[in-house]
Amino acid sequence: MKVISLICAALLSMAANAQSWPHKPVRFIVPFAPGGATDIAARMLGEKLSQVWGQSVVIENRAGAGGALGAAEVARAAPDGYTLFFPSGSVMTANQHVYAKLNYDPERDFVAVTNVVSGPQVLVVPASSPYRAVSSGEGGPDGSPISPGSSRSSSGSVGCRARCRIRS
Repeated sequence: MKVISLICAALLSMAANAQSWPHKPVRFIVPFAPGGATDIAARMLGEKLSQVWGQSVVIENRAGAGGALGAAEVARAAPDGYTLFFPSGSVMTANQHVYAKLNYDPERDFVAVTNVVSGPQVLVVPASSPYRAVSSGEGGPDGSPISPGSSRSSSGSVGCRARCRIRS
């Protein structure tokens, strides 16, 4: 009977410990400046989780190097469940192809817990532009045709750098 009592006490103790998480504030590291889409989504989720958990969720913005600074901070954090990473997809997928050296490894240092936000990426032009569709064949500014899958970019955007890196 004593053994059963001890086992029950141990199980109740473990259940109480499991239910006590989180017993201190949880940090969401957002690897971008405040006010952007990733930051807003993190703040919305953090507010709801604070209500559910009865514990504060603190949003910390660690912008820089295309999200790599925030990612490296989370990769070094104690694995205690109190520091969570709220990246955009590019931090986990493109950065390893864009930057020669990262202070984190997306495959080794992180495990996906859930998909929080998904949304379309769209291509837009100024309303005054004569172009209305990429597949229209109307041609680019130099008169050459525009076709799906082709790229016309003159900036050093993340996509451009990743594409150039993959091709080289």
